[in-house]
Amino acid sequence: MSLFPRVTGVKKYSLNTGTTDNPSLTQGSPVQFNLGDIPAVEDGLANYLPGVLVTVSGNVVVSGGSGTRFSVDDLARAIFSSIEVRDGFFGYPLRAAKFLGAYLPSVEFVAGGYQKPVPQRAFFPAGASTYPFAASFFIPINYCGAIEDSENTAQLAAAYSRATMVFNIAASSVIAGISTGATLTSMTMKATALCLPDHEIRLAPGIEVADYTAPASSGESFSILSAGDDTGFDGALPGAGVLWASLLTNARGQGGAFAGNAITAFGMPWRGQRRTTHLEPFIAEAWGAMPPQRPQGSVVDSATSVALTDYAGAPHLFTSGADIAGSPINAALTGFPIVSPGFRTRLSKVQHIEGTQPVIASFGSSSGTHHLLMLQAKRWTKQKQDQYLQHLLGLGVVQKALPAGKKLIGQWTPKLAGHQGAVSAKKARYMALKLV
Repeated sequence: MSLFPRVTGVKKYSLNTGTTDNPSLTQGSPVQFNLGDIPAVEDGLANYLPGVLVTVSGNVVVSGGSGTRFSVDDLARAIFSSIEVRDGFFGYPLRAAKFLGAYLPSVEFVAGGYQKPVPQRAFFPAGASTYPFAASFFIPINYCGAIEDSENTAQLAAAYSRATMVFNIAASSVIAGISTGATLTSMTMKATALCLPDHEIRLAPGIEVADYTAPASSGESFSILSAGDDTGFDGALPGAGVLWASLLTNARGQGGAFAGNAITAFGMPWRGQRRTTHLEPFIAEAWGAMPPQRPQGSVVDSATSVALTDYAGAPHLFTSGADIAGSPINAALTGFPIVSPGFRTRLSKVQHIEGTQPVIASFGSSSGTHHLLMLQAKRWTKQKQDQYLQHLLGLGVVQKALPAGKKLIGQWTPKLAGHQGAVSAKKARYMALKLV
C-alpha cells in the first residue's frame, strides 16, 4: 500500500504565495499558492503532479471547561472551508463549490490509495488547555491512488503552468461549533507539490470531485440529475466514469440529509442494485476493497489507548470513540458507500454514468439535501487533445523530455498496462493516453 505504488522517487517542490512559503492563516480569508512555479521538465524528465501535501501548524485552544472531544478529521473543516485549483489548461480540476473541507477526509483517503498521508493524532481532548498541532493533508489534483498504475491518472505539471491553488480558510465559528468555546490560534501553512518524473508524455483522464444534489422528500425515490455532467473541466465529453461514490450523511458538517443510522433500505438501477434492507454488505464491500492495514503505533488519546492504522478516519467510520458491538450502520457513518473501487482497479473497468439516475432509499428520517459525492473520470474531446499537444510543444515539454534518438508521430493512443492486450474502444474511453 502506497500513495504512489509504482514510483521510486518523488520530487518535492515548495510552493509560494508570491511573497512567502509559510503564510500565516486568517480565519475567513483565502490564501493561494502558485502552481506555475513547478518545473515542467527537470533533468530531462517531465514532471507529473498528482497532488499537494499541506501542513498546517497552530494551536487548538479549549477554554471554560465546555469543550467537546473531536477528531483530526473535524479539524480539516475547521481549517478549510473549501479548496480550489483555478486556471489550469483543462479548467478547474478542484472547485470550491464541490471540494469542501468537510469532504477532505474522505477524498484524501480514497484518492491517496486508501490511506492517510502521515501518521497523526486522531482526537483532541475536551479538557480546557492549549493543544499544539501540525496536521498534514494530501490534496489530490486530478489523481486517484486507488487505481492500478495510478501514476497514469496524474496530469503533467505543465497543465498548471498558469494555475493557482486557493485555500479558503474557515471562519472562527466553525471550530467553535465543533467544540464549544474552542479557537484556533497562530496558524501557519506550508504546501509542497509532490511530482512524479517520467520520460513518457501522457494525457490522463480528467479526475475530479463532483457533488450531485437532490432535495430530500418523504417518498422513497429521488433522482440525481445530469449525472456525470457536473464538471469544472473545459473540453470534456458528456458523462463520466465513476471511480468512487458515497451518499453523504449529516455527520461531521457534510450537509447530508440523513443520519448514518437512519437509512433502512437502498437500491439504484444504474448499479443494477435492487432495493434491499440488508445494508451491512455495502459496508463490507467498501472495507473489503481496501488493502491490508498498516498499524501506525499511535493512540486515540490519553483516555482511550487504541492503536491506529491507515484506516483511521476512513470514509466509513463506524464509531465516534470507543468500539461499539453493533451494526456499522450507525450515527457515526459519514457516507453510505455506493461505488467502492477495489485497490488497483483498472480504468478500463470503471462504470459509465450519464443522465438522470433514480435512487431508491428509505430513511427513518431525512431533511434538507441529499449529496452524492463522487470521484469521476472525464474524457477529452479530440479538439482538446490536439490543443494540449500544441500547449506542450509550445512549452518545450515534449522536446526536452523525449529520449535522444526517439521520434514521435504526434498522436495520442491508449496507455495499456503491461499485462493488458488490446482493449475495446468502450473499455479504453477512460484510460490515459500516451504520445507516440
